[in-house]
Amino acid sequence: MKTLVHKGIAASVESLVAWHNNISDAQYDVLGIAADIIANALKSDGKVLFTGIGKNVHCCEKLAATCYSISLDAAFFDAVHAMHGDFGMIRNNDVIVAFSKTGNTSELATAMIYLREHRELLAPNCQIIGINFAGGKVTDMNAWADLLVSLPAIDEDSRNPRIPTNSLLASQLVGDNIMLSVAEQLGTDFDRFYTCHPGGGLQRARQAEQTQSEVAMQTAIRLDSQGNAIHTQHNDCK
Repeated sequence: MKTLVHKGIAASVESLVAWHNNISDAQYDVLGIAADIIANALKSDGKVLFTGIGKNVHCCEKLAATCYSISLDAAFFDAVHAMHGDFGMIRNNDVIVAFSKTGNTSELATAMIYLREHRELLAPNCQIIGINFAGGKVTDMNAWADLLVSLPAIDEDSRNPRIPTNSLLASQLVGDNIMLSVAEQLGTDFDRFYTCHPGGGLQRARQAEQTQSEVAMQTAIRLDSQGNAIHTQHNDCK
């Protein structure tokens, strides 16, 4: 069993590397545009809403949670529940980031097309970014995304290619890096990340870093008889 696990992980890494190598400069340019749109929305008191269907739900929830940690206004948007009232959470200047491996997810398309058709009533200035792994093929997403990010297709685990495995890892990588780029653009205070994590290993690591920093700074300067500076470490400082 250990060998099977090892082979599976190695195959996933190989698949991700091959996928990464297939991303063109033009596709990275579009990802940069997506980050700019989100950053501008957040500057205008909008928020980012992540949405997807099936396994992508968990990817989107994790992306929203990452944004909470770095103090970016974000939430998960349930495209199915939207058809029963959750469109009410969308406001002007919001950005919806929708993930679909194929670009043809029917439940997602139904919600996004409804939003486009009723945008003037719901949220006139909201924008939809669609992200798929269809390799540039024309999909349903072409009809409803204001900005389309069509990335190369990625091979799933060969043991059962129907199970979304590597595509979810790719979605997570894309989403995380878009939002970290946004955070950099906005000048996010990453020290606040520690303050938002008072429990667990992160806070202990932060406290250890601060202790080391304090010790390093606890150096006094005195002069010898010739007037030369001598650096003396204070061991009694706390």
